[in-house]
Amino acid sequence: MNWETEEDVISRVPSLQLLADYKYDHYQRFGPGRRFIESLALWLNQFDAKDRDTALDLVLGRLIYFSEAELLHLVQTAYPDLIVQERLQLVADEQGISAYRVGEIRHHPRFTELQLKHFIWPQ
Repeated sequence: MNWETEEDVISRVPSLQLLADYKYDHYQRFGPGRRFIESLALWLNQFDAKDRDTALDLVLGRLIYFSEAELLHLVQTAYPDLIVQERLQLVADEQGISAYRVGEIRHHPRFTELQLKHFIWPQ
């Protein structure tokens, strides 16, 4: 990285350690035997030396990591609140049923068909 002073290293260690401890090293799809710092060094090495600081700044300041648990929570939250509501409206529009007749819409074969097409999160 061409860090020339101790401050260059010390200023980045807490952020790198947090990424390693909290996110990357415990990621479920993480390759065994390789840790964050090693993977980061290998990734940074692909860039020209002059571009490595920019790439590291991207990882530290812009990269957003979502764990499998966070994605599962998003799906479990969004599905009933957003997707089911959108499908209810879709069936109402397609079938000419008033949107307030939720029971009728939910029992319509088209709504059942759409429900069967929902995303199943892998376990």
